[in-house]
Amino acid sequence: MPIYEYICLNCQNRFETLIMSSDEQPTCPKCASASLERLLSPFARAAGEGAGTSAGCGPSGGFS
Repeated sequence: MPIYEYICLNCQNRFETLIMSSDEQPTCPKCASASLERLLSPFARAAGEGAGTSAGCGPSGGFS
């Protein structure tokens, strides 16, 4: 169940919503319009991860 970010083409409201199924069509929580554009969201990173490498990758995090 992914969370998608949308912008309403009617009122310009930006919001996130949880999509339960591929058939579900979200509507704007502000104006109830179905005229939406899905946005590309940046990936979140858990707190405490190093800035240089991803968890499990690189010389100190790999498998031996």
